[in-house]
Amino acid sequence: MSHSKSKALADPNTRNLVTRILRENFHLYIGRYLLAFLLMGCTALATALSVFMMKQVTAVVFGSAEALKETPVATGASSSLIAEWTYRLNSFASSFLTSFQPGLLQILSVAIGIVLIFLMKGLSEYGSSVILARIGNNIVARQQRRIADHLLNQSLAFFVYFPSSDLITRVSHAATAARNVMQLLMTRVQDVFTAIALLIAMFTLDWRLSCAAVFVLAPISLLLSSIIKRIRSLSRSQYQNLARVISTIQEAILGSKLIKSYNLETSMRARFAGAINDGEKLSNKKDIVSARTSPTMEFLGGIAVASIVFYGGYRNLVHGQSGDSLIAFLTALLLCYEPIKRIAKMNVTLHASLIGVEMLYNVVDADHSIPDSPTAKPLRLTRGDIALRGVSFSYRPGQPVLHDVFLACPGGHVTALVGPSGSGKSTVLNLIERFYECDSGEIAIDGQDIRQLQTSSLREHMSLVSQDTFLFSDTLRNNIRFARLDATDAEIEAAARSAYAHDFILEQPLGYDTQVGENGGSLSGGQRQRISIARAFLKNAPILLLDEATSALDSESEQKIQLAFDRLMQGRTTIVIAHRFSTIRNARTIHVMQNGRLVASGSHDALISDSDSLYAHLYRLQYEQNTPAQV
Repeated sequence: MSHSKSKALADPNTRNLVTRILRENFHLYIGRYLLAFLLMGCTALATALSVFMMKQVTAVVFGSAEALKETPVATGASSSLIAEWTYRLNSFASSFLTSFQPGLLQILSVAIGIVLIFLMKGLSEYGSSVILARIGNNIVARQQRRIADHLLNQSLAFFVYFPSSDLITRVSHAATAARNVMQLLMTRVQDVFTAIALLIAMFTLDWRLSCAAVFVLAPISLLLSSIIKRIRSLSRSQYQNLARVISTIQEAILGSKLIKSYNLETSMRARFAGAINDGEKLSNKKDIVSARTSPTMEFLGGIAVASIVFYGGYRNLVHGQSGDSLIAFLTALLLCYEPIKRIAKMNVTLHASLIGVEMLYNVVDADHSIPDSPTAKPLRLTRGDIALRGVSFSYRPGQPVLHDVFLACPGGHVTALVGPSGSGKSTVLNLIERFYECDSGEIAIDGQDIRQLQTSSLREHMSLVSQDTFLFSDTLRNNIRFARLDATDAEIEAAARSAYAHDFILEQPLGYDTQVGENGGSLSGGQRQRISIARAFLKNAPILLLDEATSALDSESEQKIQLAFDRLMQGRTTIVIAHRFSTIRNARTIHVMQNGRLVASGSHDALISDSDSLYAHLYRLQYEQNTPAQV
């Protein structure tokens, strides 16, 4: 989406974002919003009433003073100064009950009215603030759940386009931006109500002065347009830099061993410092640009107030108009100035928050999911035959990984995939599990196209053990149980024994209840892989996919695991990728891949008999030259 013309709320992109976020959220809370608007209206009414109370206060106070000045003084009753003041005191005492006491009662009634008005205003503001805060918090939680659900529904292709650091930034900040936009729009409703109520009061008091004030304040929106454009640009850069900071932190955590091994601390500090300094500079620039609205608003507001004071004072002094209306009008103008200023500045804050909203929608609108067909059916497994027919695939457009691959994996037997790194072996397993959708061709299990199967049913029949072992930040027991959530403790321990993980688990501080830390950081690579293998034993699926399943094990452990796998493979359809020929030479069928193409198929003896074949070449590299070859 383009932002080159984002200057004001009238910009189509901005208008579309605001319309969308209102359409998605407002109807969910319409009852609470209406109640909040009612309370905002009470607040606005109380503010307007305070203006008329100011007029009443002025009239009462100045009227009392004038009454005192007009009290008759009989200076002729005595020629002495003492007699004159005695007369004044007697006159004041005699007129107290008849003239001054009613004024006191009037002032008291006005004071009580002021208390009630401000109490009404305070309670209304409290109620609307609480309602809007609760709605805002629910919006954040709902948007975060929305993003989480969206991420879980995506294929692995989605994460090619959105790095984890970028997603973390969007989940943690973009959802909050949605709340900020809704809160800003709703709270400005109160400012609109207040401004309208005060404008009505101003025009009621003096329409000429009101027209003059509106004319002076009108250019504010024009002066803010350049500030808004700059704020959008800086907000976008700020979000991008935040993702950069998070990415650097992730790299420092995940690559901690590498950093220390190669003494990269100084280099990483420099990267941290660069990202953090850039973020600080962007924040300072954004705050400076945003702060420019204050002198602009204050200057124009000062011109408006000064003009009203001059013109109103001129009318009072020259034409003898009453001063209570002028004071009440100035009070209304000063009270009206603040909500108008907030409404004018809303564009600045709104455009900054809309960058986060746009990032949110970029994620939820990016759909790389692989939905089930409306007619999808559960997998009906009989023999367990797997076939790839003319399969082509690319992770990114124009960069094919598989080219028109045909291969068959007979049910109930072991099939091995062999080839150099980058030949597409792991991609084949990813497509069989339907982590990705093939670009062309089809993959069938017992003659059933997997695109016509329920994905959940397909994966229920498969166990995957990958070289990229992942453990949740949970106990060892639960990390195994994730393979089958209804498994008993006894079944979990049996699976761990089969994977030769039981003994090292008992050596942990709390045994099976030991927390493994982030991604199993407290375990060795081999231990993590044995936990992953235990999951496969626990799931006990009829189709077994092994992608370098023993790559992190020592030779002794690998031999034990291989014996366990031999038991597990009995009667199951197994596809195995391994870098050691000893684990695949007994496979019924071996498919040799190179550069995303199937170049040969057959048994070990048949393939090794052709001394010029790729398979024979890889075999010699590993056994004759005693250097491991990646197959």
